[in-house]
Amino acid sequence: MKNILFKLKNLKRTLLPSKKNFKQMLINLGPTFFQVIVAILVFLFVIITYNYDLFLNLQNLVADQFLYDNKTDSDIIILAIDDQSIQKYGRWPWDRDVLAQIQNKLNESEAKTIAWNLTFFEPSDEDSQLAEAFNSDKSVILAAQINPKWQSGYIEPLDEFLTENVETGYTNIKQDPDGKIRSMPLYAFDRNNVCRKNFALIMYEQHTGRIYDDPCRNGLPDIPLKNQNELIINYAGPPETFQTISVADFMEYDTIPGAMGNKTVIVGVTARYVQDYKLTPTSSSFMSGSEINGNIFYTLKNGNFLLSENNSHIILGFLFTSVLTLLIMKFQRPLVGSIITLSLINIYVLFALWQFSNGFIMDMIYLPIAGLIGWISQVVISFYFNKRAEEYVKGAFEHYVSKKVLTDLIEDKDKLSLGGESKNMTVLFSDIRKYTTFAEKTSAKKLVNITNDYLTRMSEIILKYDGYIDKYIGDEIMAFWGAPVDNPKHAYYACLAALNMTKELEKWKKEKKMGKRIFNMGIGINTGNMIVGNIGSENKFGYTVIGDSVNIGSRIEGLTKLYKAPIIISGETYKELKKTTDLYDPKDPEDKSLIVKKLDVVKVKGREHPVKLYELVGRYKDQKKKLDSIELFEQGLKLYQQGNWNKALNAFKKIENNDPAVDEFISRIKQMKKEKPKGWLGIWEIHTK
Repeated sequence: MKNILFKLKNLKRTLLPSKKNFKQMLINLGPTFFQVIVAILVFLFVIITYNYDLFLNLQNLVADQFLYDNKTDSDIIILAIDDQSIQKYGRWPWDRDVLAQIQNKLNESEAKTIAWNLTFFEPSDEDSQLAEAFNSDKSVILAAQINPKWQSGYIEPLDEFLTENVETGYTNIKQDPDGKIRSMPLYAFDRNNVCRKNFALIMYEQHTGRIYDDPCRNGLPDIPLKNQNELIINYAGPPETFQTISVADFMEYDTIPGAMGNKTVIVGVTARYVQDYKLTPTSSSFMSGSEINGNIFYTLKNGNFLLSENNSHIILGFLFTSVLTLLIMKFQRPLVGSIITLSLINIYVLFALWQFSNGFIMDMIYLPIAGLIGWISQVVISFYFNKRAEEYVKGAFEHYVSKKVLTDLIEDKDKLSLGGESKNMTVLFSDIRKYTTFAEKTSAKKLVNITNDYLTRMSEIILKYDGYIDKYIGDEIMAFWGAPVDNPKHAYYACLAALNMTKELEKWKKEKKMGKRIFNMGIGINTGNMIVGNIGSENKFGYTVIGDSVNIGSRIEGLTKLYKAPIIISGETYKELKKTTDLYDPKDPEDKSLIVKKLDVVKVKGREHPVKLYELVGRYKDQKKKLDSIELFEQGLKLYQQGNWNKALNAFKKIENNDPAVDEFISRIKQMKKEKPKGWLGIWEIHTK
């Protein structure tokens, strides 16, 4: 058995390269490998964003600027139950005998079609009068609703209104995510699988005399639709584009009905307080439901249809863009390839705008995004492989030894050998938020000068409080306390260093005239047993710390962004501070004592046991005014951990403007109220590093 295990270990060493060799193997593959991978990732990214409509509002916003007729149509009249009419006939809804009078007068007109954008689902005492008015030689259309909760699935007006000359069509609306109405289903199945037609489609049938038989199965052959049944509305213009006549004027003046010859009249409510108003892409003002139906009818009647790209064509465009960007950047110099790529993107955008003028809606967002992301990624890869030799050389200069370490090494030369010891210590990680974004906007020379100046200022503070600077990783600093020189108050000194680092950073930013939103720091601190010593190969090693406690410290630093807290310490650090009596005690407050706030209990990625988190607020003498706010936060946290969502939400909202960490908990509570998790123990699982 032992022989078999020995052979398996040897086989593993043979088949699986070491981390160093694996990295070298990837480098040896050259840029082509990575360029292909990036092209695939860009394609998948754009597919996902398109599939989930992540940029749909932006696409619609762009399209809205270049579409729509901005014309009027004298064949469409809105007979408006407006504020003037309500002032004359009384509060809405009116008695149906008033509506019967309106219909009777419409019967006397020469209107071709009369469409009532009102619902008549409930009976009243005056129904017979209105039914008699509807029962005429005029084509009348009444509003219905598709409702899956209703037994029939389709709610129609009362039976006595449905005479031979009366038809019904549903007036359900479809809004885009931004609340605007850009398209409308012209037909749909109700819950009983009966095909129902849209209110405006019935108006179009009445106007043209063409009847569409079972469009749910047969479609509308002469009407271009998207998503099988949706008509893109080509609005005639902003609200009140169509001729609008007040019911009050219509009933008062006998000359008005004579002007309705061969026209389609839509009767509907336009009074503001009734709120039958929706947003449309033609204006920031609201449009009445009657006028929206008029625009659907206008689009159908005039045949001025808007067309959109087929989804399969769009996806093929993404693929073509990803591949084309790869080929251009692969076989051209970065500058030439960039000019070609950006020029092609601009040509596509201009072509799409020209198509808009022809009534064809093209993708203006996703495909350019595919091109831009693909181009940026390929440029980065090219830059990386052109500079990798230089980066490899820079990687050799990573050792930093403080005076105390040097003295300790001189006194005990055995520490130069490989190996280490386990000690209870405190580790600190600090990182600049959005440093990459800052670096992209800053010249190389300026970036190096600023970064070096920042690291120097922070390093001086760490050394001042007896810390050992383990390494710099770009803008990140890793330091620890408790070795090589013993320090019984290592946690306290690490916290003092962190507080003074944040204070020094603000001072430094003012000197550099930086805004508050850039170059902000997050610090994570953890205490525990760590292996400390010279660790590495026989030819190259460094004095450092390793172990689970170190990894947790790094994870905690990453969480400062989530909680918007400058400094977060672990529960183990909190225990160490309590042991050394360095925490604030309400019974015996001292100016130098540290105020901390209970922040959360989490399970970080790669670790089974939960970690308690505390925010390091500051020294008592500097931050005592925050004690009331901290108490309110901890009350909310306790309720949150108990699963008392409503009370926790109310507690957090009291300090929402004073504590940035509250945003995370309000977001969680809203999520938990929807999901209603079982077995909630008050521990939040972090899935990212």
